[in-house]
Amino acid sequence: MENISLSLMWGLILLLGLLFIARRSRSSLNKIQGPPWSSWIYGHLREILLPSHYGEHESKWQSQYGSLYKIKGAFGEDRLMVSDPGALKQIMGDTETFVRSDHHQQIVLSLIGDKSLLYVQKGDHSRLRGIMNPAFSPANIRALPPLFRNVSERMIEKWEKKRTTLRPNQPFDVFHPLHEVTLDAIGEAAVGYLFHAEKDGEEYARSHHNLVALSSTRSPAGILVDAILPLLPHFIHRALLYLPTPELRALHKNRTMSARVSTRLIKSKTAALREGFGDDKDLLSVLVKANTLKDGAPKMTSLELAHQIPTAVVAGQGGTATTLVWALYELAKNPDFQHKLRAEISETGPPDGELSYADLERMPLLNALVKVNVVFLVSELFIQPSPQEVLRFHAGLPVSERVATKDTVLQLSQPITSTTGEQLSSVAIKKGQFIFFCPLVVQQVCPALPTIWGPDAHEFKPSRWLKGTPYRGQAMGPYSNLLTFLQGPRMCIGWRFAITEVQVIITELLKRYSFELPPNVEIHCNVAVTLIPVTVDGGDPALPLIVRPVESSV
Repeated sequence: MENISLSLMWGLILLLGLLFIARRSRSSLNKIQGPPWSSWIYGHLREILLPSHYGEHESKWQSQYGSLYKIKGAFGEDRLMVSDPGALKQIMGDTETFVRSDHHQQIVLSLIGDKSLLYVQKGDHSRLRGIMNPAFSPANIRALPPLFRNVSERMIEKWEKKRTTLRPNQPFDVFHPLHEVTLDAIGEAAVGYLFHAEKDGEEYARSHHNLVALSSTRSPAGILVDAILPLLPHFIHRALLYLPTPELRALHKNRTMSARVSTRLIKSKTAALREGFGDDKDLLSVLVKANTLKDGAPKMTSLELAHQIPTAVVAGQGGTATTLVWALYELAKNPDFQHKLRAEISETGPPDGELSYADLERMPLLNALVKVNVVFLVSELFIQPSPQEVLRFHAGLPVSERVATKDTVLQLSQPITSTTGEQLSSVAIKKGQFIFFCPLVVQQVCPALPTIWGPDAHEFKPSRWLKGTPYRGQAMGPYSNLLTFLQGPRMCIGWRFAITEVQVIITELLKRYSFELPPNVEIHCNVAVTLIPVTVDGGDPALPLIVRPVESSV
């Protein structure tokens, strides 16, 4: 038995060695500069995915090698790290040449299904997006602030009960409550489903939060699994998704519950329309109504419509929660700005304090905050001045990836220097090339691109948005030239929805509370699916804050 194990080990080493030689011989990136690597097994993936504080390595590398450089994946694989604006526009604009990896697609397939807007490609994607776009129109979004205000009020009731159990100045964790309120918001405003009031709602909510918790943990072993799976044949890959691991059990349970809830919701909303009661303002009702009109416009199948419900929950909840978490963190760090924003909220809108969509959009300090803090993978959130600095500075989507489907040439907006000293304005890309890009690095730690956000890009400064347009260069995304919601045909369809949600929840919280960072608590940014805060001493996702009623905060 010992000889067999030894033979298998040496066979695996030989196979990986041959893989490394084959990869190096066909790589088109041999002239591209990049940082040295200390681990052949992990390459640079531990530095990118498991840093103590996200962005520390990328900032140094980009400063040294420029806006396009080479890094190593697992087992000697060459990967490309891209921050060049022209190259990013090409990568995200050409969705047939640059696609999500097979591994990413398998996760979406297992979690939601093959009709999800996150999964479908080419014509199906264009058709589904065209059907869904009107549901996310400005006219429909303007009706949502009252719904978001309702879920905020329910959260505040829970916070008041929580505060009665705390000692004076004792902090409590706002990370998990903000994830709960965004789940309620996406449920009520997007699909008309009250997670904490419906028959299956509590169980569905627990199932979803289990997935969020599982996605918040990464390990070196997980990096290796992610690296090995794409090398396996598809039938093995699919078979592995049915192993009885806790992670996969949670994934399958969530998909089963999503299917059950989706079927029931669509039936009830369709029946309400037939009986003349189809005036609900949630976005699913808008979609169901559009799908029943006999106007010759494209329609969704029942399965396609059902798959968009968990798509909305998965895509719209985590990123918005991340934005709110980092917004409160920055407000706690900047008490003067917090005070000024609270004053702006009290001075805006009617005496009863019921701020409308138009009120939210004309609040310069509120929108400067959001633009600073929010960056996420699945939501196109902005219009006009919104919470911009949070969106710029705390990218909810820390890392994204694409794979080239064919040989192509990547055009650069500014040249890079090769290993031989040449100035390159384009880079040849071979089929199968894996590409990374990091919205947070582009927008925050961007020393190689000082002409875009300026030399103070590494500072959190809402005031930059009060002085005009701080961005210089070609447009990068749907809102304020930010990559938070990506760009191109696959940019987040729900960006207006998310920004409005963030605006309402922040204003409702600041009307009632002040926020302070506890003494001697250090918060770092870690990479999960989104960018999450962790306490340095604990290592788990958390944001402990001292929360006081406004009346007692002065």
